[in-house]
Amino acid sequence: MLKQQSKFEDAKGHSQESQDEELYQRLFKKIARDFIYIGDLENLLDDFIEEIEDAQNENKALNKNELKYYFSQSILKAVEYKNNLSQPKHKRKTYKDIPDE
Repeated sequence: MLKQQSKFEDAKGHSQESQDEELYQRLFKKIARDFIYIGDLENLLDDFIEEIEDAQNENKALNKNELKYYFSQSILKAVEYKNNLSQPKHKRKTYKDIPDE
């Protein structure tokens, strides 16, 4: 390990990639409170496609406002966070993480 460090090499298990993975796993419950897991995304997209197929089969117009819901929620959350971070710390809203099981 010392030999690797003397050559400015990462010690085994201490690469930037492994550190990033560890950080990601520790932050996952914070990430998950706002963003959806890939399995949830698949369900959401299935619902979206079903809405389009139903409209095509029934030859009716799509409701754009309903369809916009599928795309705008993450943008709205990002704007909310940006606005929250612009506040002084004592005035910022706090967010709860998903619970540990």
